[in-house]
Amino acid sequence: MSFDAIFHLSRVAMQTEMARAEIASFNIARANTPLNPHDVNQATKTFSSLIGETVLEGQDTPLVSELVAGIKRVFEPDHPMADSEGFVSYPDVDIAEQFIAMTLSKRAYEANIRAFNNAGQMYAKALEIGRG
Repeated sequence: MSFDAIFHLSRVAMQTEMARAEIASFNIARANTPLNPHDVNQATKTFSSLIGETVLEGQDTPLVSELVAGIKRVFEPDHPMADSEGFVSYPDVDIAEQFIAMTLSKRAYEANIRAFNNAGQMYAKALEIGRG
């Protein structure tokens, strides 16, 4: 595998992990935001990555799709977004699951940075040996 391919793979993997962290933070931010009572099919984001296949095919961006999440209904009759029955709809987001996804993506991002830096050091050492 060439050094260019290693750098490309690390770069795409870092972009993928950044997208995964952004999606988790988006879902956490939406967790306690009431949904429009007239449009309860509002989507949360989910992440699906085929990194092994997409990198080899030359696709640089991770696959992000929107998913209609479950709805959590809370009885709050005084809330301005309450429906006719007095319930407010919230996206059913598991915050703990989203924090785990953020933590895992952070660790994977850091591992890809180390791989990128190690490849750069090996490349520099190979050039140094070649000059010697």
